[in-house]
Amino acid sequence: MTDLARLSQTMHLCADQAGAVLKRYFRAPLPVTSKDDASPVTRADHEVETLLRQIIQSAHPTDEILGEEFGGDPSGAGWQWVIDPIDGTRAFITGRPSFTTLIAVLRDGVPYAGLIDQPITGERWFGMTGAETRFTSATMSGQVGTRRATASLADAELSCTAPDMHIGENATRFAQLQRRVRRTSWGGMLTHMGCSASA
Repeated sequence: MTDLARLSQTMHLCADQAGAVLKRYFRAPLPVTSKDDASPVTRADHEVETLLRQIIQSAHPTDEILGEEFGGDPSGAGWQWVIDPIDGTRAFITGRPSFTTLIAVLRDGVPYAGLIDQPITGERWFGMTGAETRFTSATMSGQVGTRRATASLADAELSCTAPDMHIGENATRFAQLQRRVRRTSWGGMLTHMGCSASA
């Protein structure tokens, strides 16, 4: 098996195993605590990250890992995995299926592969350097990811989790961007990756 195939296999295994845990906790009574930055965290966040670290370390023992919950100190050389067990914990704890598990792999500090998985809706995006991004769901298998052929920001849709994510200089910059796009949508974003402008 090539390194490329092995990498892809591990990423999908991580998403499958994370999804199984998250389905068990979703809409179930679950204590919530706050991290130092006041963002919420649950047992599910910790359990999934621990599981992902075990899978990665078993399959790729020399690779470095940086996680949302347990950190890490990557050197920036070689292969690094960056994982967020529940991106959108607020959505998760309130029973909304708009959270995701994020898994990225970098080589010498440069993004090489990425996977976004939503286990409740069964939707997954997977992309790798040199290959087209693929989207799979319960009704679609390996469809090539596409974007609208929009030439300017004036025709673009801007999506973001919530207005209160922006403070200080970031709020000013976001407002400038918001004035240039067609419209802005808040909340319910399937891929809770901060904010994105979609053309």
